[in-house]
Amino acid sequence: MSENMKWTIKPLTPKQIEQLKAGYKIGGGAVPPWVKAANENTARDLKRFVVYQAQDALDAAIKTGKHKEQLQHIKALANLAETEQNKVFSATKREPKNRERVAQLIADLELAISQLDNSTGFDLFDKETW
Repeated sequence: MSENMKWTIKPLTPKQIEQLKAGYKIGGGAVPPWVKAANENTARDLKRFVVYQAQDALDAAIKTGKHKEQLQHIKALANLAETEQNKVFSATKREPKNRERVAQLIADLELAISQLDNSTGFDLFDKETW
């Protein structure tokens, strides 16, 4: 290939953007339900990084001695979410995945972290507030 060729990505037209927002493929037609389900599952599975970040931050935050009871509760939620995620990832195709349960556990974890920040100003992900 010559070095003169440069690849550019053509921007989406306003009509294509509206179709994407409405749940349609760019070429026309609706997105199949199995694709929607796969996209939702992928989005749920990517939430595992929230759990890992929380666990890393919790180990250091608990050592400060502040809000120990609340941090222990959050750590228990994070460990439970990680355990359930591992079950989802190790399940075979025929076994139930229970992704909804994992999504609810992660939502509870995020809510607990947010409540700690709102009530005490202790932001788990910002060490300056510790």
